[in-house]
This record gives sequence, structure tokens and C-alpha cells, in this order.
Amino acid sequence: MAVTPCKLCVTLRTLGGDESEIEVEPECLVRELKDAIADKWEILPDCLKLILGADILTDTERLAPLCTDLSADGAATSELSLLVLISLDAVHQRLETGNSRLRLISLRTLARLTPKSSEAALDAISARLKDANVLVRQTAVQMMAQVADRGDPRVTAELIACTVDKHGGVRLEALSVLAQVAPEGDEGAILAACAGLDAVELREKSFAAEALIELAIGQRGNHLVVSALSLHLKALTNEEGSMANRDHYGLWLLTTARETRRVAVKALARLAKKGDAEVLELLLALCIDDPDSEVRASSIAALQDLADRGHEPTLAVLHRCLEADRLGHACRMAVATLAKIAMPGDVRAVHAAIGHLKDADVAMRRTALEALPSCAKPGDEEAIAAIAGCLEDRDASVRQCAVEALELVAHKGQDSAISLSASLLRHVKADVRAVAVQALARVANINDENVITTLGMCLEDHSPHVRVAAVDSLVRASAKGNSHALRVIRMRLEHASLQVRSTAEEAHAKLS
Repeated sequence: MAVTPCKLCVTLRTLGGDESEIEVEPECLVRELKDAIADKWEILPDCLKLILGADILTDTERLAPLCTDLSADGAATSELSLLVLISLDAVHQRLETGNSRLRLISLRTLARLTPKSSEAALDAISARLKDANVLVRQTAVQMMAQVADRGDPRVTAELIACTVDKHGGVRLEALSVLAQVAPEGDEGAILAACAGLDAVELREKSFAAEALIELAIGQRGNHLVVSALSLHLKALTNEEGSMANRDHYGLWLLTTARETRRVAVKALARLAKKGDAEVLELLLALCIDDPDSEVRASSIAALQDLADRGHEPTLAVLHRCLEADRLGHACRMAVATLAKIAMPGDVRAVHAAIGHLKDADVAMRRTALEALPSCAKPGDEEAIAAIAGCLEDRDASVRQCAVEALELVAHKGQDSAISLSASLLRHVKADVRAVAVQALARVANINDENVITTLGMCLEDHSPHVRVAAVDSLVRASAKGNSHALRVIRMRLEHASLQVRSTAEEAHAKLS
């Protein structure tokens, strides 16, 4: 008695050489297989032609009689291998149908299957930009990003027209795609995005600001763009108070407005000229007064791009920010920005960073360590002592930051840095001893015999992590073939401990 196959595995091949598989019921019709392929590939089934050998299969044929039967582990299976041809004629026809769902699918199919910059595809999609159905118009705008080349003047003009569509969803998509397709610096596109800043909907304002970043990025200081963004940000700030006392919907609106301000701040940071007094005044006010901590943090970060080093009003505001925002992202950003704006050796900036080295927040401690090399003078004893104290931090990432900061601040061979690092080599915690070994090698002069002798002793540490660090540090602190380093290592080649002997052999191989 014949066993009826329980599944049918169809291998689909394209002219491009791609292969994929799909499983269907054995009694499936060709039409049903086309529907399954269309769902999988997100295209119209009407554009598919399935070929077996030299024959084009008709929609009403059943697949079972066409299959090769196989049997594995007692379970019957069938296989079928088909060539799939894709015809776009049916897709173009469906774009003219009265069914909006079919027009939507047709647009996506066209964009998926046609090569970029295809004139026929661009013509078909352009015609749908004025479709009566808003979802079709919105999808047509989206598909332009997939089909059009950047800089195409015709597509740019059509997308600019879509930025004033009567439906907000279409305008949002148009602004987004315009930023991807319009040539950088295109005046018409920039004007359209600037007009979007005056939209009623907050999301549209955000999309417009994001679009400006892409369109005007090569025109830092463009007066039209910077003025529009500044006015936009001022208006948003003024609206904040009127939204604060609204109901639940007003709270959502308030959150959206704050996100819109963050985007506007980011755009100004990218597009305003360094030292622009009006923009700086606006951002400095937001650093202190904005009720949202993330807007304050974004405004503080923007100062890194816009304020000159040593700019006193900026420094004063940053110190006020540190007093007002003692926790969180805004505080971390104030420390990081202070290091960028303060002049090297600015004692107040150095003290601000040192003051956060014991902060409860790990990210804050890392930020403070990363800030010190920028604001401390090379060899600053106070900064070196504070950084060395972080070699004992409970967090591994902070300890590693301390190693790197110490190397940047200390002079090579500076006694205090060497002494502070060496003092931790007998620490009870192996992780601390390991970073102390690293730090010692980084602050020492090359071939310093005392340091090499000390590092050699660390080859005998009972912790494998410390021994590994000692090998790497000896390589860093010694020139290849250094006689003193090799002598120190050879002393451990006869050590009673196998682990120590193995470590010494590794170090010897690297320095010989």
C-alpha cells in the first residue's frame, strides 16, 4: 500500500542563482504555492511564474503528481525543484487597480524587485505620490528611498511637494526620505525642512530637525538653518510651561515636547558655528533651566562642539550644573564637558573631576577618570594621587580606566606614580595587584632596572592573573634582549613552582 507523503519540500531557484526552500501540503495547487511564496518574499503572487523543466505551471495544477518521492525513517516525503521567474507586468497593472490594498502590495513588490534608479519604477511610484489613499501615498514616499539615487532632482522636487501633504503621516515620511535622497545642501530641501519646524505636530518638528542635520551637515553656520532651529528651540522652551499642568494626554505631549527639544539641541550642535554667541546663550540657559535632565545633558554635550576652550561663561554654567545636578547623565556630561572646555591645569576643573572619583555611580567614576587627563597638567601630583587611589576601586572597568588615566597624567619615570603603583603590589586582592603591575609598567621609563626587578618578583605571584600581567608588563617596560630583564626572568626558570617556571619561560621567549 502506497504511503501518502506528509509534507512537500519545494526548492525555489531564481535566475540569479539564489535558492530557498518552502514546505507546503502535497495536495497543494500551484496557485496556493504562489501565495505561500508571495507571503514569504513579500511580493504579489501575480508576478510569479513557476517553471518545471521546460513547462510553465498553471495555477490549477496540483503539485503531488510533479514530485519526486523519498522515504526516510519510515516517513514519506516529497521533493520538488522549481525555477521562479518574476514578471513586473502584473505589478504595474495592479498599481492602477481600485483596491488600495493591492496598490500597497504592488508598490512594495516593485521597490523590492526593481534595480535602483529604474525609470519605469520611479514613474510608477511617482504616480502614487498623489494617490487618493493616504497609506498608498505614505508607502510610495517610503519606496522612493529604496529606488531613487541620492541627488535625483526630480525625486527631490516630488518629495519636497509631499512635505506639505494634507496628512501628517505622509509629511513625516517625506521629511525622512528627503534627508536620504536630496543632495546635501539642496536649498529647496533645506527650506522644506525649515518649514517643517513650524508644524503643529511635535513629531513633525523632530523629523524636520533630523532632516536638517543630514541636509545641511556640510554647511555649518548656515544662517537660515541656525536661525530657524534657534527660534524653534525657543518656541518649544516657551511652550513647556503651558503644557506642564495638563491632564494625562498633556503628560504624553510634555514627553514628546522634551524629545523634540533634545533633537533640536542635537541639530544646533551639528550645524551652528563654534563660538556662535546667540546659540551659546540659548544652550547655556537650557543647561540650567530646562526641567528635563536629558535635555540638560544634551545641551551640556552640545557645548563641547560650540564653546571655545577657556570660555568663562560656559565654565561658570558647567560648575553650576555640577552643583544642581549631582546625579545622573547631566552630571556625568557636565564633568566630561568641563574637561573639554577648561584650560589644562584649571584647578577648579581638576577638583571637580577628583570630587567624583568616589561617586556611587560606576559610570560617573569612569567619566571623572577620563576627564582628568584633559584638564590636569602633566605631572599634577594631586591628580596622580587621586587616580592611583582608583586602582583599588571595586569595579574592574574603573580600575582599568585608572591605569590609562595614570599613564596619561604622569610623566614617564615620575617617582610618585611609580611609588603609588608599587605600593599596591602586595594588596590582598589579586585584581588590584594585577592592575598595579600594569600601571607600574606604564609610568616607568623603559629599561628602568628597579621597575624590572619589581616586575620580576610579580612572576612569582600566586595568582595567574597577576603573573600574566607581569609578563605583559615586563615586555612593555623592557627593550627586547635587555640583559637585566632576561637575568631577572632566568632566576625564575628554576623556581620550585611549575606555574612560575612556565610563566618565566613565556616571558623569556617574548624578550629574547
